[in-house]
Amino acid sequence: EGKTNKSINLAVRSAMEIKYIIDDDKKGINNLLKKYSKIDYGIGVDCGRIMCTKIGLGRNQNHQDLIWIGKAINRSTVISDNCNNPNNIGISKNVYENLDSLYLNDNGNEKYIWTPSEMVFCDKDEYYYTTEYSYSIY
Repeated sequence: EGKTNKSINLAVRSAMEIKYIIDDDKKGINNLLKKYSKIDYGIGVDCGRIMCTKIGLGRNQNHQDLIWIGKAINRSTVISDNCNNPNNIGISKNVYENLDSLYLNDNGNEKYIWTPSEMVFCDKDEYYYTTEYSYSIY
């Protein structure tokens, strides 16, 4: 189900590491692409029940794909669509409420790293939280 605090924290940490890989000034992908055009992206994280299924023609492996469905998938997509530079990472209210303090503040300091925002999901106003923070993979 992916709703344990451990899996939630790991998902947020992974999002912050992806941001580092893309945005790092020295080794990041955007640094390599600076003479072309930087990648503007959003990463959305939510938790809850999802389903993964294979669809397509059963007789041909080349015509089958995996699809992921569920409210958590849809909510994380809406969150990611609302995120852009520098706040490329967005998390749902449910994820935010289940994060360990390590991922709520700046290296355990009292400075919170998340900024609340609002979005519309399933015709309802919902809060989500964005950050510009990343974690080095080195």
